[in-house]
Amino acid sequence: MARIDALDLGRRAFLRDQERMAHAPHLLAIKVRKCGLSPFSFLRGHAPTFYAILEEASDLEEGPSGSGYIIGDAHLENFGAYRVRKGKKAGPGKPVAFDVNDFDDGCVGPHRYDLLRLATSLLLASRIYGESSTKTLDLLAKLLDGYGAGAFGGKKPRAPESVKRLVARVEARTSHDFLGARTRGAKGRRRFVLGERYFALDPEIVAALPAALARYSDGLEKNERLEPSELRLVDAAFRVAGNGSLGCLRIAALVKGRDEGWLFDLKEEDAKPSPHRLVKIKGRDPVERVLSAFVASVEKTPSRLGRTELLGKKLLVRRLTPQEDKLDVAELTRDAFVALVPYLGALLGSAHARAASKPGKPHRRVDQDDLADRAIVMAGLHETACLAYARESSRALARRDAATPTREAPTRRSRA
Repeated sequence: MARIDALDLGRRAFLRDQERMAHAPHLLAIKVRKCGLSPFSFLRGHAPTFYAILEEASDLEEGPSGSGYIIGDAHLENFGAYRVRKGKKAGPGKPVAFDVNDFDDGCVGPHRYDLLRLATSLLLASRIYGESSTKTLDLLAKLLDGYGAGAFGGKKPRAPESVKRLVARVEARTSHDFLGARTRGAKGRRRFVLGERYFALDPEIVAALPAALARYSDGLEKNERLEPSELRLVDAAFRVAGNGSLGCLRIAALVKGRDEGWLFDLKEEDAKPSPHRLVKIKGRDPVERVLSAFVASVEKTPSRLGRTELLGKKLLVRRLTPQEDKLDVAELTRDAFVALVPYLGALLGSAHARAASKPGKPHRRVDQDDLADRAIVMAGLHETACLAYARESSRALARRDAATPTREAPTRRSRA
């Protein structure tokens, strides 16, 4: 295997974040805090580091055949519940689905990239539960078996209780509760609660939002389009969400809707997704790339998934509803985590089977063992890179603080 300098990878990851968020030091501080929580959090926030390793070590990049649309940023928390579209690809059953739920790095590439990244995330996340090495490797085998069942027509594991509870919870959540957690005020007069979750937007962006929302609605299927009165902008804010996407333009827009208000997420998509180092990215429209990967890969398409443009930026638009929630590994019990692993593997395998351009051959045990070996190496490299990232960020913040003049605290006057 090529020698990988994981310490340098961590330093480069921080420098990349620092450059990307030079205009927004408050976002950089949030990113550093999130990525410093654990190696799993670092992996979530730095997909480019994963692909930099594959680019530098060809023996880690190799693996089983099969290609088509991939997630690009496959990890345990990129699965979630969402309201499904009525009509095309909606299918029978409940209006809420649980599936892969994030395709910002979606593109056409080898399926093995997704599987290796998901497997690496499992090895890192298992530390949260203090699993022994033996039990962690047993879990990895179950993940790979689940993937094989989903990708190659085997018996898929049933949805575990944790997924059923998540779906039931988001189905039961009301619009009032949903908006109440994010805004203050009453119908038509609500405002986002500014703080770590939401920041004030540039007035130029706010002024351009109504036209951008109208373009979004016009691009939806006829039965999903919104009336101009429903799209009346009530409030808007810069939205802080996710980990890897921090630094891009992300807008939360509250519109009048039909009841207490509807909330939309508008996210700028990167022209170069993380796997671009290794695969050819077709086309120049990043939002079309994401939409194509999403629709091709999931069984049921999300409701009102669309696009728009705002001040020259191409944005992916989704309506955020009470029926939307991503998986949070830290909230799971150990038993729930263990039961969930093979199911997520099967969901990834099913997504690959749906969107395959060149189906691969069923994985033999030797293929699974080989992929497990690669995941073990990748997990170790990410552990080291995470620590190097934390050290580099701490040094940079210390240098910044040292260069910032200190102000003498004002003396409080005593009352007479």
